Amino acid sequence: MAGRRRREPVKKTSRRQKASITRTIAQRRSEIAQSAPADKQLLAPPGKRMWKPGTKTLREIRRLQQATELLISKRPFEQLVKEILHKRSRLAHSMNDLTIHALQEAAEAFLVAQFEGKRTTTSKTDLDANPQTDAKLCATHAKRVTIQSKDMQLARRLRRDEELV
Repeated sequence: MAGRRRREPVKKTSRRQKASITRTIAQRRSEIAQSAPADKQLLAPPGKRMWKPGTKTLREIRRLQQATELLISKRPFEQLVKEILHKRSRLAHSMNDLTIHALQEAAEAFLVAQFEGKRTTTSKTDLDANPQTDAKLCATHAKRVTIQSKDMQLARRLRRDEELV
């Protein structure tokens, strides 16, 4: 048993030592996070939860699908409607709150139908409508993922020409 070494007793760390070790670790984490590029942060700030990409987006989509409130703010929509009315007729128009609310409901329903790919007309081609939106197809054709306003305009123009045939 001459070859065996004796174990040294484990040193107990005091509260001060633990606190300094914790501070040192936190300082190193912040140094690493600051040295990393802004778009590729390595560690979450203390107290923040790191979600997988797309998790928050899916949660927001589910919340908005279940919600029944209007998505566009009432006041800006009302100003837009009044501005368009003023440009069209030049006469002073007063609109009822229910009228503006009905217009807003219809406008939002139309936009949702556009994004979902549902056709808003009652033509015979509704039965074979592609579940993917025409605007999405236009964006894909342009090698983009994001739908832009020009995609929506092109899809509407193509749809109008299709209905005339």
